Amino acid sequence: MTGNEPVPLRDTLAAVQRELGTPSPDAFAIVQTVWSEVAGAELAKHARVRSVRDGECTIEVDGGVWATRARYVAGGLLGAANERLGRRCLGAIKVVVQTPRRTG
Repeated sequence: MTGNEPVPLRDTLAAVQRELGTPSPDAFAIVQTVWSEVAGAELAKHARVRSVRDGECTIEVDGGVWATRARYVAGGLLGAANERLGRRCLGAIKVVVQTPRRTG
């Protein structure tokens, strides 16, 4: 390939992301897909991946006890998720407690 040949935008963006060390656009989808395996069945029943932005994965849990548990194992979750992503895309895990939904 010469320097004058067109390059697909997808390939160019992927190269820039690799250079900057940012997660791929599908990082959220990948983490969400493997979440139950990464978190374990028990924690996964009470926690879900809410977002992945700027290297931070936000986990939403359904109560304070599960927030404590998720924060306690956050380092292991981070390592397992990065392993599944194939490189270190996530630098932090933020745990938030789900607020009750109001009806009416």
